[in-house]
Amino acid sequence: MAPFKFGDRIVKMSVKPQNPEQSPEILPEFDNYLREVMVKYLGLAEKARKQQEKD
Repeated sequence: MAPFKFGDRIVKMSVKPQNPEQSPEILPEFDNYLREVMVKYLGLAEKARKQQEKD
């Protein structure tokens, strides 16, 4: 996995299953499930970081 630029930072991410022996009970409803979840998570993290900078 190669690093990439996210905003003004360079990041490198990896994804590992929490329990590889257990498959999910509910399948994602859309094709880009992982991307959508990561975009949401990273957006929330960015908002929290900006809020900390203000305080």
